[in-house]
Amino acid sequence: MLCHRGPVRSLAVDPSGLYMVTAGQDGKMKVWDVRTYKSIHTYFTTRPADSLTISQKVLLAIGCSSRVQIWKDAYITKPKAPYMTHEL
Repeated sequence: MLCHRGPVRSLAVDPSGLYMVTAGQDGKMKVWDVRTYKSIHTYFTTRPADSLTISQKVLLAIGCSSRVQIWKDAYITKPKAPYMTHEL
């Protein structure tokens, strides 16, 4: 499975085990359907993501350097902007 054009920096699987999110050195974040191994959505990040995590409330957190973004329903629909952003 070729996920990114370069190394994968972070990976997270949702609590149900149906979806996976990967972040690569190429500055892209991809949402995958684990059942079919196909990319559902692709997002572009300002910097390569250092960490990903998915909460039990289906919120996706992305850590890029000193910035944290929270995406709501990131793999059910494709939102145009983050639900919340925080800069440290």
